[in-house]
Amino acid sequence: MKNNKMNAADYSERSLAPDISRGFMLLLIAMAYAPTYLFNIETGVYTRPAGGTLLDQTVNFLSLLFLDSRAYPMFAVLFGMGLAIVVNRQMEKGMGETDIKKLIRRRGLFLLLFGVVHGTFVYSGEILGPYGLSILLISWLLYRSNRALFTTSALLTPFFIITAMAMGLGLFMDDTASYALPDYSLIGIVERLISYPFGMLTSLLFYPIIIIILLGVWAGRKGFLLQPEKHRKFLTVVSIVGILVSVAGAIPVALIGGEVWSPDPMVGGVLFGVQILTGVFGGIGYAALFGLFSIPLSKKPGMITRALAAAGKRSLTCYILQSTIIAIILSEPLLGLGGMVHATGAALIAIFAWLIGVLFSIVLEKRGQKGPLDALLRRLIHSRKRQEQEKGLCR
Repeated sequence: MKNNKMNAADYSERSLAPDISRGFMLLLIAMAYAPTYLFNIETGVYTRPAGGTLLDQTVNFLSLLFLDSRAYPMFAVLFGMGLAIVVNRQMEKGMGETDIKKLIRRRGLFLLLFGVVHGTFVYSGEILGPYGLSILLISWLLYRSNRALFTTSALLTPFFIITAMAMGLGLFMDDTASYALPDYSLIGIVERLISYPFGMLTSLLFYPIIIIILLGVWAGRKGFLLQPEKHRKFLTVVSIVGILVSVAGAIPVALIGGEVWSPDPMVGGVLFGVQILTGVFGGIGYAALFGLFSIPLSKKPGMITRALAAAGKRSLTCYILQSTIIAIILSEPLLGLGGMVHATGAALIAIFAWLIGVLFSIVLEKRGQKGPLDALLRRLIHSRKRQEQEKGLCR
């Protein structure tokens, strides 16, 4: 196997840093897509509603500056780290390369299936399907050298710069919020099921998910978040540079979203493309920043730290739970609050949904239980392995 086992990272113990990062990331994701459920209002930049009070405009400004196109890259880099950790831990347990490949592919397949169900019945802009498909596409690279990861990323970068800029132009000039308003009639469900693969492929083609995941795999091999105290200087540089580049790239679009500036649509589209691309730096910078935060927090974890870590350990369950809560509260066919609130209200409802997931995770943590959906995914992934072991014993 060519992944070098790659380094001196210790995979035997669970670090708080990835769990804390995932726990907070769930909040960012909830706040990023909650506005897509708003209706009876004019759409502004991307999914952000136009107009509103000064507070609503401030929420839009801050969201476009620090949140939009930043939460998903953070998820992608943590996702890639998780893949590297899975591979290395299985190697330490003595599992062969062929079996690890099967395990990883099964993880991708079942994540994809989870995504199809989630996208059909809850939120069509969800992320599980694209990341599951990404695993299937890049799984062979998990056993290659770091050089192979960087070479692949470098070759893909020009393509994704072009497609991200095109996506920025398209999203800036089009109404994108309507895709999150579900129709729960039989016809509506069938339409979302049929259209889901196209949305998933669009995400993979127009956004550099694969590149960010590969960078996350490299970071996972290095153990940056598993042993952040050993990489303090590197994490400091990455967090500062990443967040500064991210903020600089987002300022023009944030000013537009905050209704401070109204450029020509073509100019706005190009600037939105820049906001999307610099979000990659932001997501990576945020992950590094939480790695730094985890150093003192891990020594004496308080209530908030333990709560974030509990949610991070059950990220799949919390993600689908908060997504479902947001859909129930905001979507027009259900409670329909999306027609009564603006940007501030959507943000508060997102925080509420996230807190429900965190509280649920705390209860499960005290009981020593995994998240139900996390446990289901694990059972599905490992079921074939257990069946093969049982067959071997019978023989």
